[in-house]
Amino acid sequence: MRPLPDALHDELRAALRRALHDVPPRGDVHDLLGRLGLHGLEIAPAAGGLGLGLSYGVVVAEELGRAAACDTYRSGCLAAETGPTAAADVAAGARPPAVAPPPAGDALVRARIRQAGYLVGLAAGAHELAVRRSGERRQFGRPIAAFQATGFTLAADLVQIEEARLLTAYAAWLADRDTAGIPEAAADEPRGWPPADGEPELAAIQALAAAAEAATGVTRRALHLHGTYGLTGDAAIQHYYRLAGTEATSLGRPAALWRAAGHRRLTAGPDTEHTTAVLAAAGKDER
Repeated sequence: MRPLPDALHDELRAALRRALHDVPPRGDVHDLLGRLGLHGLEIAPAAGGLGLGLSYGVVVAEELGRAAACDTYRSGCLAAETGPTAAADVAAGARPPAVAPPPAGDALVRARIRQAGYLVGLAAGAHELAVRRSGERRQFGRPIAAFQATGFTLAADLVQIEEARLLTAYAAWLADRDTAGIPEAAADEPRGWPPADGEPELAAIQALAAAAEAATGVTRRALHLHGTYGLTGDAAIQHYYRLAGTEATSLGRPAALWRAAGHRRLTAGPDTEHTTAVLAAAGKDER
């Protein structure tokens, strides 16, 4: 398992994107996910699931966010991990309870990573709408996409989305690295990545903070590029903006998450193992 997408990630993303193409914003996709067999994607095979791991679950969460869908995938995974609904029932398509106890421990780590994936998807979906609208909306006889201020904004937003996506993928890889049933995860660490011991919690915090900032910032700027039309009920962008406002703080506000990440780094002490590995690799490269 690699922290970067493989062929199965890409196939899953493409299939889900096709299935969600005609789903309206805030549409209920529970039955659709059931027909695709995705409710048990992360659940162990012994409970009737596929056991593919969180890195694939993040792809599902991101595509659901891209469609601004009201899904039960994230809440279903959480219910299976924390106990309100049996894992086998979730894999079979049972709807999770509307209200669940707040997650803690490993369940909180995994919930934050899925949430980060959903927020990345919201940002990406809003960015696509902004690009399309900037080519249609005209000022001074030209599409607003022709103006540098618009183009630079869209380019900077794309960089922020990709940054959050990579952080989320890395956090999911760390969370899966020692998961039972995925034995290759620990042995497939690519050169140059930091060691995973004790890092999933920190990576989840950073991924969620970055994704929340990307979602709120990108959707706000995308709404601005739509002009007054973006505020109307006919504009899809307003759904992304509203969802980002609520989803970005459901498992911690970005400022509080960054403070928590900083505290963990300051109290963890120097990462001597990683530093030694980097210096050794640099010495080999110089030779």
